[in-house]
Amino acid sequence: MDASDTPGRPPLGPIRADSTQSTDSTLDTKLHIDMSPTGREQASPQSTDLSDNRSRDETPASSLRTVTNSAEMQAIHAKIKTLKPDLQKYLQFQQDHMTFYHYFYKLDPTDFVHCEFINLALNFEPLLYAVVGFAAYHYELRQPHPKLSHFLGYHSRSLSMLRKSLEKSSKVTEATILTVLQLATFEEYVGDWVNLVGHHRAALTMLKDLFAPETINETDLGRRIFSWFARLDVVVGLMAGNRTKLERPWFEANEKWYSEQMTTATEGETDIQDTFAYFVATNRLIGMDMASLYAKLPTGEISVEDFHAENAKIAARVNEMKLLVESKNNALYRVQKFPQEKIHPLNEADIVNPYIPGGLFTGQLWPLNHMWLDWYGIEQMQIYQVAAMFQNQMPPELEQMSLEVCRIYEAIDRWPDAPNGAILGAHATLGLAVVFLRKDEKHTIWARRKLAEVERQGYIFPFTFRRKMAEMWGLTTEQVGEEESVENWWLPNDEGNSPMLKDIRRVVIERHEHDPLSMESLASVRDLKAIFARLDIRTKGTTKPGSTTTDSLSPHSDASAPASDRGSNASFSPTNVSFSDARSTSATGFGPEISSTSQQRRKPERANSRP
Repeated sequence: MDASDTPGRPPLGPIRADSTQSTDSTLDTKLHIDMSPTGREQASPQSTDLSDNRSRDETPASSLRTVTNSAEMQAIHAKIKTLKPDLQKYLQFQQDHMTFYHYFYKLDPTDFVHCEFINLALNFEPLLYAVVGFAAYHYELRQPHPKLSHFLGYHSRSLSMLRKSLEKSSKVTEATILTVLQLATFEEYVGDWVNLVGHHRAALTMLKDLFAPETINETDLGRRIFSWFARLDVVVGLMAGNRTKLERPWFEANEKWYSEQMTTATEGETDIQDTFAYFVATNRLIGMDMASLYAKLPTGEISVEDFHAENAKIAARVNEMKLLVESKNNALYRVQKFPQEKIHPLNEADIVNPYIPGGLFTGQLWPLNHMWLDWYGIEQMQIYQVAAMFQNQMPPELEQMSLEVCRIYEAIDRWPDAPNGAILGAHATLGLAVVFLRKDEKHTIWARRKLAEVERQGYIFPFTFRRKMAEMWGLTTEQVGEEESVENWWLPNDEGNSPMLKDIRRVVIERHEHDPLSMESLASVRDLKAIFARLDIRTKGTTKPGSTTTDSLSPHSDASAPASDRGSNASFSPTNVSFSDARSTSATGFGPEISSTSQQRRKPERANSRP
């Protein structure tokens, strides 16, 4: 039965009214504890359990969505109802079950992905079919027997329509750029780096045709477009070991805009969303500078002395970013009791303890969880890149930071009110973290299960990543056979895999093998050059599954350690209550603690719901 035929389903999305959330800059008792749902029924259409019982598939689409102008939404819904039934179905699914995390946004204070984005799509067919194809892909992942043909047709039609549109008129609009970015995002999901690099370049040209650094931040739409493109630009640069394609003034202007929103705000009226957005913009600028700096040394564009001087400046900025995030660690929003602990208690398979009191933020501070993950990711990338460039031994803090990333990730995954797609928003940090985990059987199988879970939700890690991890874990096809190898799937004997995911991987691999392009930049992105090119896997203590050598055991996650200390170390856990004990409470804005059960939240009834 189609989503549009579900009995009792309400109209497409709720009617939303303008709403903004402003809080005191220190986040004191003025904060509201609100993770309320959007008020719509959240049944997952024909949901199938391809993952474990902690999947976020049946959670509310987003408990972080803002309420948008009702007249605007009514107009959008009216337009949607004029479309063909299949388009209506997938747009409804997008409204009901997808969040900004699916688009790799960290924040969406204006509900852009459900409102203005859709409004633009309804008036530009290439974008409409790109949006529908992306939604159809996520819809299909939940079906008992998903098929490529049910969504690839929309993607192909969008490509065809976009070509015709550009041939007919050379004029570039916001909708044109968003079409290319939506297509590129789908290609990133399925690991089609050949097409993604092409669309990345096309979006860059269009962005510069339509905007300038001084103008792109003048509207919310411009800022959303910049955020979407800039994330892709930084990711491609860092993964390939190249500079970003967009010049630094663009990133500077975006950071400056959000900085001004904070500095010009009246005391007590600082919008927490602007603070988070400033963090994201700062993180992006640092990522851009890192990509640029680390590309210079191998080519001799900078001396070793100057490299160290510039890297020290970046390290200082990374630390400043940590202090900014740390200043928002308000205890009012820290979860002290996890209801899931009784339902899913820790066992011997766990390498971290996601139930540490104070180890997860909720309510208005939910985004802090991803802010911390981003900070760890940028810190790890910096430490690793420098050590690899100078062929130094990998610092032990890389493993400790990885364990903390895994703890936060697991806490998000087990939190019953986590928005849909929340773990998709953390896929990049998780992928980097597992590289630096110990290679004993316990850590390896945990990582394999988490990576498989991400893929079941739609993000397919590049083949090169699976192959390199197979080498690091000693789980190549040559070493352990096809059934145990992770080169084609993360879990033994194809556990949890689906024919559709297999088909996607096969098609993408075939395309890469027959790729007519031989440019070094493309090969570098596809091969994840920045992560694996300088990593000598022989130094990582790789052991075969089942090995219990002392060299491969994690000192903070072995079976002898107390359960509450798994994977945790106070000096590496800024979301733990003990982390800030030595810091001034005035800096962190601590207030009385809360438990998850004290929140004023009414959970919706939803079909196929699991704890």
